[in-house]
Amino acid sequence: MLYSLARCLYCNLCCSGCRADAGEAAIILLPSNITVFALDFSGSGISRGDHVTLGWNEKDDLRAVVNYLRADENVSLIGL
Repeated sequence: MLYSLARCLYCNLCCSGCRADAGEAAIILLPSNITVFALDFSGSGISRGDHVTLGWNEKDDLRAVVNYLRADENVSLIGL
């Protein structure tokens, strides 16, 4: 499938549940038409989950978000 750059969005995926970093990224990236997706891993922040697993379960959280963004036909590139 060919994409027209005028209709495609780039998305920066901010991980680790640090809302301050995601907010700073949004201020910098949004004027350049780069969207920001802030991911709060299970077990951190206000997400469900009892504890952080240092990557064991977090990889599944990340996979779910990447799959979600890939399914969105408006998102053409995902940065991490």
